[in-house]
Amino acid sequence: MNDDWVPGRQTTIRDALDAQGEDPLVCAEGTVERIVFESQDSGFIVARLQEEGKPYLTTFVGNGLAISPGETIRIWGRCVDDKKFGRQIRVEKYQTVMPATASAIEKYLGSGLIEGIGPTFAKRLVDAFGVETLRIIDEEPNRLRSVEGIGRKRAQQIRTAWEAQKAIQSIMLFLQGHGIGAAQAAKIYKRYGDAAVAVLRDNPYRLADDIAGIAFKSADAIANRLGIEKDSPKRAAAGVLHVLGESMFEGHVFASADALLRTTTELLNVNESVVADAMLALEREQRIVKEEDRVYLPQLHAAETGCALLIKRMLSVPHEPVPIVVERAIEWVQKEFKIQLSPEQKKAIQTACHAKTMIITGGPGTGKTTLLNSLLAIFAKKGLSLILAAPTGRAAKRMSEATGREAKTIHRLLEWSPKAGGFLRNEANPLNADIVVIDETSMVDINLMHSLLKA
Repeated sequence: MNDDWVPGRQTTIRDALDAQGEDPLVCAEGTVERIVFESQDSGFIVARLQEEGKPYLTTFVGNGLAISPGETIRIWGRCVDDKKFGRQIRVEKYQTVMPATASAIEKYLGSGLIEGIGPTFAKRLVDAFGVETLRIIDEEPNRLRSVEGIGRKRAQQIRTAWEAQKAIQSIMLFLQGHGIGAAQAAKIYKRYGDAAVAVLRDNPYRLADDIAGIAFKSADAIANRLGIEKDSPKRAAAGVLHVLGESMFEGHVFASADALLRTTTELLNVNESVVADAMLALEREQRIVKEEDRVYLPQLHAAETGCALLIKRMLSVPHEPVPIVVERAIEWVQKEFKIQLSPEQKKAIQTACHAKTMIITGGPGTGKTTLLNSLLAIFAKKGLSLILAAPTGRAAKRMSEATGREAKTIHRLLEWSPKAGGFLRNEANPLNADIVVIDETSMVDINLMHSLLKA
């Protein structure tokens, strides 16, 4: 790592703590005294740093910092105020520095960072080798066996763990040296392990697919630093997938081939032929699906065709109409609610009593809620079981208020299980009801609709 990364002179921590206005970038080096807090879910860490010759501990925070007590590290970041922990450095970049003093080496090895060495063996090693301890482990591991309690097996265990730790630090330095922040570097290492550098050199655009929080533009910037050519087929393929993904987030199931070609070409600033070749390659690899002039991501194509097949199958299966005399049911519900239904509403009730599926649509004030309440009352009167749901909690609440009946979100209805990574209600465990009513269906995305229809 090059210290020139820090612009201007290196501002000391105390300078930064006393600074007014926007805090400058600061650099600090010292021993990690202790980890105050660490979130297993987010990787967020609050820790204390003991700088040499300083009477105080410096608090620093960051995401994905692969550190342990006893390590000597160099951090770069900006000072911020925290209501709970006070003044602290929010780390933007860091590197591990091998400890140089005997006491620091003992604390480093005694932290448990190197498997096979705890506080007891750390003391014995430092007593035997002093400041040369780390060099002995690295270059002359056979000498470890001269220390009491360290035999051939433990010496090999220490050597293996040391090599693994060196590999981790080497990878982290490589990642951060190419503009990847500490938090992202930790995510990348967690995802790819020792293969992280090889993966990035081969195809940095995998980051956008594999790592949460790394978008195409970030992966493209990393690729540029790694020397990936502007018209590289891998860059073009990643650009196509990125544009399709953006289209999906805007609510589209597919993109027209012409629009996809044009938008990706403009994004990448390359010749159109480069993108066209990438689209053909992606289609051959089944990473996109093309139907006539429509281009899909595979999962969206599967969901759309799946919905069509399930609706078609649902409509084709014979069923017994609800045993209702529709004219009498309409008279009853009008008297019950003291309303007068329109001809369209009466026709909708007749359709609902005989059809397997139906869609009720219309603008505000056209009587959808009145119609729905009428249908629910009629079906409940006949003893049919009802399920009501909507795509969002707010929509479900409105549905409950409008009907006076319980309504759930679709996710709750289908019994989403984080542990299973999917819905518990499906083809093998379908919903148990005679009538299923989904409100605000236009808000349901194609993947959720596919899951709903399967259940």
